[in-house]
Amino acid sequence: GNNNQEFTATNGATITSTTVNGNTKIGAADLTVTGGTIGDASGRRHIWDLRNSTTVESSATVYGFMNITAARNITVTGSSITGNTNITSGELSVSSTTIGSSSSIHRWNVTNTTLFGGTLNGDTRINTTNITFSAGSVGTGSTDVHVWSVRNRTVTRGSVNGSTDIVAWNIEVQTGTMGSASGNTHKWNITNSTIIDATTNGNTNITANELRSNSAVGNGASNWHFWVVTNNITIASTINGNTNLTAKNITHNSAVTVGAEDTDHVWSTTAGLTIISGTVNGNFTLRTATFNLSSGALINATESGSGGGLTEGTAGSGTCGGRSNINNAGGGGGYGGEGGRSGVSDGNRANASCSFGSLTDTNALGSGGGSGDSGTDGGDGGGLIFINASGTLNVSGVIETNGGPGADGGAAATTIEGAGGGSAGSIWLISSTFTGNGNISANGGDGGADSDAGDDGGGGGGGRIAVQYTTATFTGNYSARGGSGREDAYWGGAGTIYVKPSGADGNLTVINVVVGTNETENTLLLATHTFANVTVINNDFVSQLLNVTDTVNVTEGDAFIANATMNVTRNIEIRGSSTYLDVRNGVIVGSANILILSSAALNTSLNVLNVTANLIDAASGTTLNPLSLNASLTSFARIFSGISGTSDIRSSAVYADGSFSGANHAWNATNDIGIRASSTVSGTVVLAGSNMSIASSSTIGTAGNNNQEFTATNGATITST
Repeated sequence: GNNNQEFTATNGATITSTTVNGNTKIGAADLTVTGGTIGDASGRRHIWDLRNSTTVESSATVYGFMNITAARNITVTGSSITGNTNITSGELSVSSTTIGSSSSIHRWNVTNTTLFGGTLNGDTRINTTNITFSAGSVGTGSTDVHVWSVRNRTVTRGSVNGSTDIVAWNIEVQTGTMGSASGNTHKWNITNSTIIDATTNGNTNITANELRSNSAVGNGASNWHFWVVTNNITIASTINGNTNLTAKNITHNSAVTVGAEDTDHVWSTTAGLTIISGTVNGNFTLRTATFNLSSGALINATESGSGGGLTEGTAGSGTCGGRSNINNAGGGGGYGGEGGRSGVSDGNRANASCSFGSLTDTNALGSGGGSGDSGTDGGDGGGLIFINASGTLNVSGVIETNGGPGADGGAAATTIEGAGGGSAGSIWLISSTFTGNGNISANGGDGGADSDAGDDGGGGGGGRIAVQYTTATFTGNYSARGGSGREDAYWGGAGTIYVKPSGADGNLTVINVVVGTNETENTLLLATHTFANVTVINNDFVSQLLNVTDTVNVTEGDAFIANATMNVTRNIEIRGSSTYLDVRNGVIVGSANILILSSAALNTSLNVLNVTANLIDAASGTTLNPLSLNASLTSFARIFSGISGTSDIRSSAVYADGSFSGANHAWNATNDIGIRASSTVSGTVVLAGSNMSIASSSTIGTAGNNNQEFTATNGATITST
């Protein structure tokens, strides 16, 4: 019962195989309890005050709360203490012993060393110089909390269940596990080094001088790890979840994975070195002095952006989420390029999505694709990768932030339309020296397919890549294509690749890789920019005010459209049999050479073309002289087959070669007008110039009551015409 037993021994006390019922109060120089039972119920209280040492051994059982003070040593071996404990001692050694229950709280204040090798249930509050958990377990479940203040070294070789708050000089998690659930949190303030050689579950918040992670940290994608380390962090094993790391140097070893899709990582080594030789998944931000992404290493933010639509008729999330209609395939998400419209299903189609964001400061997430019929999932958008290295940035591995594919309806499910692909995300790299031979990609996700004609999802738009440096020897590859659309679904528009040396204008590249005859969506230039060079391949490019200090290249496919003014200092190069330059509603101003390569066409309807240098047929090397179609020139014009409709040309000279249909042509030259042999100029023709020459086998005007008017200030020659 609730009786009080009080024992006082001037010297030593020995209790052997004895049952002591009720509460106990013991005072002695030394105490040994061997076997037997102290207390008869869990609610009993035991207060022992020893001037030297206490030993509890040989299957002794103590029921209830235990408060022990021993000036020198406390040793508990092969015994059981069922309740809370409050221990004050010079040394504490516990082995093969179970202490407490799940609701217990243990407060230990040990001057020197604490050794524990049994089972310690419940919460713990420990203040000691050194502590070693050599075996067994501490804590019963994930809700337990352990607060330890250790003046020197902490070593764990067993299982510590629950959350921990540890202050120590050193900590070594050698074997077993630290934490039992993903919801646990471990806050460690370590003066010197932290070594993690065993699994640490849950969240971690670590401050240390050195940190080495040799075993898995975190056990879920929702975990967060905040590490602030004065010197070096070495990651030699998996880290699950999100990371925020600050150190002098960070080394991430090969064959090691950090994070997963949709996780976030912020690393800073502003005065040191960052080496990544393994894989980092998720959104990634790094500020460092020197960065090395080794060959075979990967930074992967694919599908870490805005989510795709998940239920029927649901658009993708994000700024330009893919469209979706009930009973219809989904459209692609947009970012650098517009998201592709879906195939025509049931007489409808999901329209193209928009594009958005800066092409120089690329810091946005990609947009998700629209859902397909019956809730097939749209692809997720790509994530964000930002690396700023004040010194050298070496990319010899892979950096990618691609959009996810839209789900397929499936060959058997012929009434289910495919979903739209997610758009790619963003990559922004800044450095003093940019080097390496790796691959950098921000490609849109492919649209989902279905066996029914017209039921395919649209491709996601390409993302945005920006690279800024002082000097560069990088020989790797860039890619920012749109995702594919099958059958009559559209490919996503290409993203933008912007590469800028310090103190100079940057280069813009817009490249799509289209297989088959599918249409592509546009890539929109959303603000005024100045570039050194612009290259457009296989993609519609829609520009506002554009200044190009070197060359514009339009290659292999669609149109380059300038909706305002395009200032080009050097060359405009157009190549490919189906390529054309459409300066619709725009103006080209400058002293550019226009090079027409491989039978490409030029369409400048309803515009002004201002060119003061040469038109060059690069295939033959022939200088054709500047040209205008339905245009006014400040210099002289060379026109060739392809004009349809009215032309009104005013120039210092006009040279025509080919066939020109349309009702009316008025060409006024300050100097010469020349029409080459076998040319045809239809309709009513008015020619005026200083000298005029119409070569043999040409036809001027359309038969009928039309008026052809030729005026030459000097001479006019019309031969066999």
